[in-house]
Amino acid sequence: MIIFLISMAGLPPFAGFLGKLFVFKAGIGSGFTWLVIIAVLTSVVSLYYYASIIRQMYFVEYEGSQDGSRIKTPGVYLAIISFCAAATILMVVLPYIFIGISEGAIVAGMGP
Repeated sequence: MIIFLISMAGLPPFAGFLGKLFVFKAGIGSGFTWLVIIAVLTSVVSLYYYASIIRQMYFVEYEGSQDGSRIKTPGVYLAIISFCAAATILMVVLPYIFIGISEGAIVAGMGP
C-alpha cells in the first residue's frame, strides 16, 4: 500500500513520478508554466494526505479487535497486490515497454 501511495504522490522511483513528469513537461512545453507550478504545489500538499494514510495504517492502534490481533489478508489478495506493486515499479525500470503499449493503443484507436 505504501508503494501505491508514494506512486500517487509522484515520488521517484515509482510510476506516478514518470506520469507527473510527462504531464508537467507537456504543460511547460505548451506554455502553461503557471498551471504546472500550481500542480507541483498541490502535489506537495498531497504528500501530507498520503503520509497521514500511511500513519493511520501502520502507527495507529486498531481499536476494532478485542484481542489486539491484526486483520488477515487472503493469499489471493496478497498475490494481486504484489503483482500490481511490481508493475508499478517496473513502469519506471522499463518504461519503454509501457510507452510502446500506449502508443500501439493510440494507433489502433485511430483506425477507420
